[in-house]
Amino acid sequence: MTQENLNEREFELINIIGKRLGSNQRDLSQHLNLSLGQTNMLIRRMVAKGYIRITQLNQKKMMYILTPKGIAEKLRKSVKYTMNTLNAIGLIKARTKNILLKLYREGQRCFYLYSEHDLATLVEIVFAELKLDGAVLTPLKEFPDEELNGILLIGKESLPPDRKNLQNRVDLIMDLSRQEAEFSAPAQDSFLNIPVFIQARMSSQRLPGKMLIEVQDKPLLSYVVDRLRFSQRAKQIVVITSCDSSDDPLAQWCLKNGVDVFRGDLQDVYGRFAAAARHYGADAFVRISGDSPLIDPEIVDEAIGIFEQGEGDLVTNVFPRSFPKGESVEVIRSKTFLEYDPRITASDEREHVTLFFYRNPQSVRIKNISNSAGDYAAHNLCVDTPDDLARFQKIVGLMDKPLTEYGWQNCLALSEEEVWQTKR
Repeated sequence: MTQENLNEREFELINIIGKRLGSNQRDLSQHLNLSLGQTNMLIRRMVAKGYIRITQLNQKKMMYILTPKGIAEKLRKSVKYTMNTLNAIGLIKARTKNILLKLYREGQRCFYLYSEHDLATLVEIVFAELKLDGAVLTPLKEFPDEELNGILLIGKESLPPDRKNLQNRVDLIMDLSRQEAEFSAPAQDSFLNIPVFIQARMSSQRLPGKMLIEVQDKPLLSYVVDRLRFSQRAKQIVVITSCDSSDDPLAQWCLKNGVDVFRGDLQDVYGRFAAAARHYGADAFVRISGDSPLIDPEIVDEAIGIFEQGEGDLVTNVFPRSFPKGESVEVIRSKTFLEYDPRITASDEREHVTLFFYRNPQSVRIKNISNSAGDYAAHNLCVDTPDDLARFQKIVGLMDKPLTEYGWQNCLALSEEEVWQTKR
């Protein structure tokens, strides 16, 4: 057995003994689906570690008992197993998102799903989260007898022999497996839990209530969330707001629209993010400002990919800035962030979450992303003032494709005054 298999078998044996499912080695070997020799080796290993003890009841019966150390190990392994399972589900969701986005960008709008129940549920969840404009997903209980007017997503290993040559189809199981190797920069830390935290509040001084101001019947926050849903690496999106009553409408909007929300102190924003990192068990988190309705998900993916390669405790594109305002992305290692929580006391450093690290760059490993297209630091795509809002309204009004199909450079081109003049 490999070390990984041994660990898995130990976990199985601890659970079996905890449930008292075996009174002799033959019973245990049957539950484990191992030979008697392998079972005996595993028991001796567990006894040597102090996880179990054996009491002879009679000539044929033994009592296997978990020691306090064994009970503690059972709990530890259960937590680890649960986290691995959750991480694996998150990774499958991210890969499913990649498949759907690729098909959507190729022009597919009609999706049919023929799949096993668990995978079908996951695909339906991802499809709903993406909110693809004009796209429809139709679950099928039976395999279609003829070609469909759309793309067929297949999530079953066995197909009718006469239908295996169906042209307009995608084998989800095969494609999900293939992405194991193709997923760009999978990295040493590809199983890290890295949620995206959107910093948002209603009490803006320059543009009060801006997060729920509607542009074409859609609140500003919805634009931010929808853009981030097109990230291929973001597994979870959470709005980080305050417990102040002024932010109640923001929290209510999140709950109504199926967006995770976390609330904390209004003024101590650093403390709010620290509490959120602990609450979600984040290995790291992406920080996005709520005033970024044109945030480019490709920049988010690039930042997460660089972080997963282990190149820094803080991956950023603002040190120095070369992207427009409104395209700022930061990925912060939670362990580092939490370690500095009690040390950071200046009020402006508690309010502006990463300010301390930029003032003290020697304190952490900072990896900056430079804009390969040039220096666009003087340009602005954020919404922080009434003038910014007017610009954003004009940009959205000029779009003739879904918002999610515009990268930051496309958005910047639409923001130029001469474009507005020529299109009036």
